[in-house]
Amino acid sequence: MLFTLLVVITLSACGGSRLNFGEPEDTGGGDLTTTTDTGRGFSLGGGTDSGSSAGEAAQFTVPFNEVVTLNWSLPEGYGNCRLVKQLASESQMTLLTNLLPGQQAYSLPALRENIQVGLICRGPDGFDEGDYLTILVDAPVEHLAFITSGTYNGDLGGLSGADGRCELAARLSTIFSEEAKARTWRAILVTVGVNVQERFPFVAEVINANGQIVRPASNPNLLDGGALVNAIQYDENGVLRGDNDSVWVSYRNNIGTIDTNNSCNNWTSSGSGPDGAVGEPNKTTNRWLVADEDRNCNSNRRIYCVSF
Repeated sequence: MLFTLLVVITLSACGGSRLNFGEPEDTGGGDLTTTTDTGRGFSLGGGTDSGSSAGEAAQFTVPFNEVVTLNWSLPEGYGNCRLVKQLASESQMTLLTNLLPGQQAYSLPALRENIQVGLICRGPDGFDEGDYLTILVDAPVEHLAFITSGTYNGDLGGLSGADGRCELAARLSTIFSEEAKARTWRAILVTVGVNVQERFPFVAEVINANGQIVRPASNPNLLDGGALVNAIQYDENGVLRGDNDSVWVSYRNNIGTIDTNNSCNNWTSSGSGPDGAVGEPNKTTNRWLVADEDRNCNSNRRIYCVSF
C-alpha cells in the first residue's frame, strides 16, 4: 500500500505555513487554504533512501523566511518513520530527522531556499514507502550595493540627505534596470540612536554593481562586522574605484560604536572639526566599514549605498 497524501497549506496573518499530510483541518477565520491530493506514492523497496530520486513531487510556494510545519497521518500498520530533505544547494537527499513513534508533526526552520521533503515509513510488508513535497520559496529581490561616483563633504543633510544622494545616483545609473532605479535606497550610514536592523532589513543576497555576490542570502547582514565575499568597490555605473577613493562610514575601530566626533556631527557638518571616519571600498575585511582613520569633514568622500 502506497501513501496518498492530502496536502493543506495554511497561510495566516500571523505568519507561518502548515502543510498537512492527511485530512484537511479547519483553519479558522481569515486563513487562506489550498488543498491538493498529491496521489503520488513512492516505494523505496529495500529501505535505503540515501541518494534516491524522489520522483515527481507536489509543489507549493511559501514566502521567504517562512516557518513551515508539516502534519501527517499514517495508514494502519505503518511506522518507523523518518523525514528526508534536499535543499536547492544540496546534491542529494539526506536524513532530516528520525520520527518518534506516533509523531505526526514537524516544524522546518525558516526557509530561505527551495527544499524537497520526503516522509518515509516502514509498511506492513516490511518495505519502506513514502511520498515527497517540493516547497518553493518565493525569494525576495537581491540587494544591490555600490559606492557613489560623486563625492560629498561631511554635511550630507543627515541620514535622510545621504539616502537622497543614493537615490539620485541610482536613478542616474547607466547600468541599473528601471526596477532597480525605483527601489528604496539607503546610505550605509547610521547615527546615535538609530535602530540598525530596522534601517537595514537585509533578507536576500547582496551583490555589487558588477554582479558579484558581496554577501550570500544565508548571511546577508552587511553590518555584522563579518567579511565580504567580494568587495563593493564599484560605483552606480559599474566603474571600479581604487583604494584611494575612501568612503564615509559610521564606525571607528569597533563595529557598533558610533561617536559623533567621528561622524561629522551626525553627517551635518562640513567644518574642519569634528572629523569623519572613512572606509576602504576595495577591502573584504571589515576595513570597508570600520575605519582606522579620520578625515576632515570639509573633505570630499564617496558614500556606500544599498537597495531595499
